[in-house]
Amino acid sequence: MNSRAKKVWTAGLALSFLTVLSAPALAADWNEYRKLEWHKALFEMYKQQKKSAEAEEELKILMALQPREGKWEFEYGALLHRDGKLAEAQPHYFKAAELDPENENYLGICGDFLMWQKNKEEALKYYDRAGGKYKAKGDLYKQYVQALIQLRQMGR
Repeated sequence: MNSRAKKVWTAGLALSFLTVLSAPALAADWNEYRKLEWHKALFEMYKQQKKSAEAEEELKILMALQPREGKWEFEYGALLHRDGKLAEAQPHYFKAAELDPENENYLGICGDFLMWQKNKEEALKYYDRAGGKYKAKGDLYKQYVQALIQLRQMGR
């Protein structure tokens, strides 16, 4: 066997050996991936059908499968919110913002919750962190407060 053929044969043997060793790990990863995708599909289907109880169960599974994924916390908060369970929704929105602190929508909805609770200073901090349309919302609120102050001063 010439030198080149020997290198190719050695590389092929090494690749075969690695494939045999990694096959169980790949199979486990594949099964986890399929499980995750299955539950995502079920969640989306139940969400579209407005079946809150079933969607909630799928979200609990997804949050267990991907505990560091802010998307599932946000979706769970949104589901509870749509069902009128605002107090239960709030911690899920804040958890989503904690898990994904760069997500404009997660930060913005936290600002909205704080604004509804009349915690305006904290709300403005979240709006500023969110940026984009939420920063504009915070800026608009600040302008509103300034206009009220000027009106009060003119009335005295």
